[in-house]
Amino acid sequence: MQDTDSNSTQSLIDKYYQEEQERRLQEKTQAEISVKIEPADLAMLNMIARRFSKSRDEITRDVMSTALIDLFSRLESGERKLLARDADEATRQLAEEIAEENGVTDVDIRQGQWTTHEKNIVKLERKRAREQEKQQELLASAQKVLDQTATSAVTSKVTATTDTDAADESEELSAEGMKPSNEAEATSVFSAG
Repeated sequence: MQDTDSNSTQSLIDKYYQEEQERRLQEKTQAEISVKIEPADLAMLNMIARRFSKSRDEITRDVMSTALIDLFSRLESGERKLLARDADEATRQLAEEIAEENGVTDVDIRQGQWTTHEKNIVKLERKRAREQEKQQELLASAQKVLDQTATSAVTSKVTATTDTDAADESEELSAEGMKPSNEAEATSVFSAG
């Protein structure tokens, strides 16, 4: 039992060393920037960092990354594609320069990150357009059904009114002792007499 626990513990410690080494290497391949922000923004940044037990730098990096993707997604499609290509070309060069400044010789950089973002944004835009088109078709179908229902209701009311008027006329003539007749009968009665 002791030997198994020792192996598990050693594996865990090895994992921690590896994570620490990866984190240090990653930090050496990232650029440091200086940003001036308003006290209210800094206060919120501190609160969020404290709430999630993160450093202010970690939160700032994540916020910056998310905001850049959001800004990028709002650019016009053609411009977005060109900027993605240019940013991807500049990524390796910048990463190598940063790593060299920090004494790192081997840099493993993801290629095509912005082009991938651009493709995903295009997919989402197309999906939204298809969904909007489907909604428009559904609305048009619903409007057509409503129009048909309204037309049927009006036709039914007109028919009912016409039937009611004929029945009322028949009752009035019966009350006066006359029989309802059409125009041809009325003409033949007058011409015979």
